[in-house]
Amino acid sequence: MPLNVSAKTSSFVPAPEGLHPAICIGVYDCGSHFDEKWSKMNRLITIQWELLDELSGDKKTPMTVQQRYPMSLPKK
Repeated sequence: MPLNVSAKTSSFVPAPEGLHPAICIGVYDCGSHFDEKWSKMNRLITIQWELLDELSGDKKTPMTVQQRYPMSLPKK
C-alpha cells in the first residue's frame, strides 16, 4: 500500500525563548527504549507544562511545551 505524503504549510509556533511562569500539567511514562549510543535500555518519561503568559496560535488557550527525560535518580 503506497504512502502519500504532501507538503503542507504548518501553523506551528514555537514557544519564545526565556523564562516563563508555568504549571506542570502532565507526567507520562513512555516505557523502556533502547539507547543505541550506550547499548542499553532506558526508561523515559515526558513532562508537559502549560505556559501561563503565552497563548497558542488560536489565541484562546495557553501554550504547552513538553520534554522527554530519562527516568533515573543519579547518585549526584
